[in-house]
Amino acid sequence: MRKKVPPRTLWQYKKANYDQLRDELNNYRDEFALLESSGTEALWTSSFKMKLLALMRAHIPQNSISGDKNNKMDNQGSQGSSKEKR
Repeated sequence: MRKKVPPRTLWQYKKANYDQLRDELNNYRDEFALLESSGTEALWTSSFKMKLLALMRAHIPQNSISGDKNNKMDNQGSQGSSKEKR
């Protein structure tokens, strides 16, 4: 029985709108500066990480690939590899 693999997100960085992403991130800098007293870990998890991911989703195209199509290695492994035969 095979495990169900969750879909993967592939970011298409070559098609990203970096100018818009950079502009919006620069606009966020002032808001981020107000939160600096919160501590590094709190800033990363609650504020900057969420903003960065939201901007990436908005300005970098992405594809989702189901796990079943990517398991070609599992299919090859079921035939047995040379290391297993030793």
